Amino acid sequence: MTGVPAPELPPELAAQFALAADGTVLLRASRPAQGDAVIFPPRLYAGDGLDTTTEVLIPGDGRVNCLTRVRVRPPYGLPPGYVIGFVDLEAAPLRLFGLFAPEDADSLAPGSRVRLSLMPLGTDNDATPCLRPVFVPAAEPLTETRP
Repeated sequence: MTGVPAPELPPELAAQFALAADGTVLLRASRPAQGDAVIFPPRLYAGDGLDTTTEVLIPGDGRVNCLTRVRVRPPYGLPPGYVIGFVDLEAAPLRLFGLFAPEDADSLAPGSRVRLSLMPLGTDNDATPCLRPVFVPAAEPLTETRP
């Protein structure tokens, strides 16, 4: 990814995510100086030799590995019946655990294409809506390239 993300994120999200000028949600990951591994969440040092890392911005496009609707008392102010699962990213060899948009989850199955988005989901301790990263169905074909 080139260019500097334009819009600003809340501080609690800015350490792990960025927004491109077109609104695409990007993951802030890191790559060790020695090797081509991609690490998320980002770290300053990695590996046995504590090599320094460089930041890489990765699109949150991927395919559903698995997902489930959780029907027990929700944590973190999430709504009842929240949906979680794993997504295999297209742009990097990463499998992420995350939330899915509850209204879209019934249309998803393993192998479905999804895209990372930000949406208000649940509340904080003060009953204020929380902006959270969630996976939603991808509207257009995803790229098959890896950085």
